[in-house]
Amino acid sequence: MAEKLENAILFDWLTISGKNQFGHRWIDKLLNLKPECTFTACGGRFFFTSGLRFENITKYFNNSQDETLAMLNMSGQGCRAFETFSLDPSFDRLFDFVMNSENNCNITRLDVAFDDFTGLLDLSKMYDQILKGHYVSPFGKFQYIHDLSNSRPIPFTSGESLCLGSMSSKVFFRVYDKKLERNRDDIEHWVRFEMQLRDEAAYGFLVNYYDFNKDIGKTFLSIVNKYIRFVTPSGDSNISRWNVAPWWRRFVNTCGDISLYSPKDIDYNIYRVNDYVLNQAGNSIDVLIQVLGEEQFMKLLRERKTKLKPRQINLIEAERLKRQLLFVGDNDETDQ
Repeated sequence: MAEKLENAILFDWLTISGKNQFGHRWIDKLLNLKPECTFTACGGRFFFTSGLRFENITKYFNNSQDETLAMLNMSGQGCRAFETFSLDPSFDRLFDFVMNSENNCNITRLDVAFDDFTGLLDLSKMYDQILKGHYVSPFGKFQYIHDLSNSRPIPFTSGESLCLGSMSSKVFFRVYDKKLERNRDDIEHWVRFEMQLRDEAAYGFLVNYYDFNKDIGKTFLSIVNKYIRFVTPSGDSNISRWNVAPWWRRFVNTCGDISLYSPKDIDYNIYRVNDYVLNQAGNSIDVLIQVLGEEQFMKLLRERKTKLKPRQINLIEAERLKRQLLFVGDNDETDQ
């Protein structure tokens, strides 16, 4: 039976840069992660010479030149890690820090996403309505992407997305089939409507967020309504006066009804597997190995009746690919 989940709005990328006399240590204080969370070196980026990373939470800084400038960059997985591993996992606290001018920092990217689990959004329908011109929008570019896997005998769809605007602009929307991307057969419907906001657009979202008393739904909706609206044709020659399409109205009304932000658990990954095996099941595994021996334990493990779930298979494949890429990268560095 497919898992039923509630629609939700989440923060899915956050980049903050700032100057502080303590260098990148202001980021540690801001994140307030659990003591066991250890950062490892990952190299520099964005004109920074050095970087430290934990679970897609990255600190960038300079070991020379201007040591007071640093950047915090959290991808979608990094945002979920922050919610999972911080002792105070509040995005409002991060935003309060940004909005306080005394902290001398800027928000340079903020992604906000609406996860539709109830069938509000139909990618094919949205694309069809755009082709027919049944929309009002300042965006000058739309792109529909249908990815096919190179499988035999018949390729299958591996991804589907609708892009609104340009990725290089300050405001960019992307609607895509998250269920297909994650290969989640246990979920009936999962489409994500994602807005990518940069620089003044990201700051503008926070201004609206505070104006709406931190009502996430109203803030999200204020941006959506400004950039896209699907309409029903009428006899009026002015398309801006056409009525909002009923299916789109249901979507925007649902967005507006979500007033509170709900933290999400970090996605299934190798860190969670390691944590579960060692910290939760570790003692039981130790008992079996000491009683049965390693060889017999591994035999029982291989002969178990339970099968790997799709997300577990995906994780194995992803980690294998990651190691292959790291191996190739190491060889390239050696050759140089």
